[in-house]
Amino acid sequence: MEIISRFDAKQQKLKSFYTGVPCVNNHNSERYVSTGACIECQQQRMRDYQRLHSTENVARVANWAAKNKEKRKEYLRKQDKKRSEEKHKYLDNFIEKIYNVHNLY
Repeated sequence: MEIISRFDAKQQKLKSFYTGVPCVNNHNSERYVSTGACIECQQQRMRDYQRLHSTENVARVANWAAKNKEKRKEYLRKQDKKRSEEKHKYLDNFIEKIYNVHNLY
């Protein structure tokens, strides 16, 4: 890895940079330009968070769904309707744009 300062990386519009100096957890890896955080540390935090919350969250949602069957059905109906309306709106706009582009010639 090439050593580059955060300032230079920011000027070159890079997403990461490498200083050659280990982080507080002794990772010798690149850092994010936006925050200066060690990429390895950030990835480890994400893995830890997912492990901690994934089984807990699945159990919580399943428990809620079992206790609130009617609320869940109503929620899903509303979401389906909302998605359908958004899809129709998108398609109408898309067709209108295509129609307008072809009328320009």
